[in-house]
Amino acid sequence: MLRSEPVRAMSAALCIVLAIALVTPAQAGILKKIKGGGSSESSSTEAAPPPAEKAAPAPSGPKIIVCVDDFEGAGKLGWDEGPVMGAMLSDALMQSGRFLVVERPKLDNAIREQDLSAAGRINQQTARQIGQIVGAQFLIQGTVTQFEPGESGQSGRIGVPIGGFGSVGIGGSKVTSKIAMTLRIIDLTTTVVLSTHKAEETATHKSIGADVYAKGFSAGGDQFKKTPLGETAEKCISKCVDHITATLGNQPFRVRVADFDGKTIIINAGTNRGVEVGMTLKALKEGKTIVDPDTGLPLEVSFTETGTVKVDSVSEKIARCSLVDGKMPAKGDSLVLPK
Repeated sequence: MLRSEPVRAMSAALCIVLAIALVTPAQAGILKKIKGGGSSESSSTEAAPPPAEKAAPAPSGPKIIVCVDDFEGAGKLGWDEGPVMGAMLSDALMQSGRFLVVERPKLDNAIREQDLSAAGRINQQTARQIGQIVGAQFLIQGTVTQFEPGESGQSGRIGVPIGGFGSVGIGGSKVTSKIAMTLRIIDLTTTVVLSTHKAEETATHKSIGADVYAKGFSAGGDQFKKTPLGETAEKCISKCVDHITATLGNQPFRVRVADFDGKTIIINAGTNRGVEVGMTLKALKEGKTIVDPDTGLPLEVSFTETGTVKVDSVSEKIARCSLVDGKMPAKGDSLVLPK
């Protein structure tokens, strides 16, 4: 017989009460910190933690456009570990100030809205234009191979299931959290895999208290980040950002000619990508493409330098430039920042 939602909720509450009844008095005071994912051993004489350091300002300068795909994942908690870690990586790349991250995994809704606009079903004053989606230079894919809240060393912990909602673990323990993931960085111009990388982070936490591992618990959210597993995830993501920055740091900053206004050259990048007034760019004309006969994939694209342009004014998404020397570029030609 199927239980009604009120009955299931009462059963869940009863399970929690029974689990808490098993807790010793020394542990009972810790339960109120359950939202923090458990608490480390401490005493009343423990010194207050030092004030958090102010975050360093994000670096200025040109930004590389990347797209982070939804990661694949495999864990024990019933969460969508892949999308969670992919979203955390997207946020960390944006916060680094070195990348412009464009949306791809959840693009269907935006495309559907644009299609409605193109079909004339939406008021033209509020309709979304087609052809304005920003193209990425590099695609980042990944797989979460381990996502373990307590891989080893647990003791004295009782797991109490909460029907349909997850479980509660109560007791004293020494928990080792481990997260491991693999990355692939792909050049979207050539479709060549530039780099593969494995990042992992392990942390052991001595804790006395209760941990809730529930399906409704927001992995990746503020509560999750305060837990031992959340801290481990952020450290693993930090390693990934360092690798991506090192891999793409030597890639040329590349933009394209979007349009002209008389003799003014308009490029498809502005303050959103770190373009600044006075910046000089080399104009390139695309030449021969060498294709692999076995795979059909491009191996190398040759470019010929045709001139130099200077940025005269910048808005959020475009910049206006003037020709300094050489030949006027054509619409669609590439412009790169000299190293």
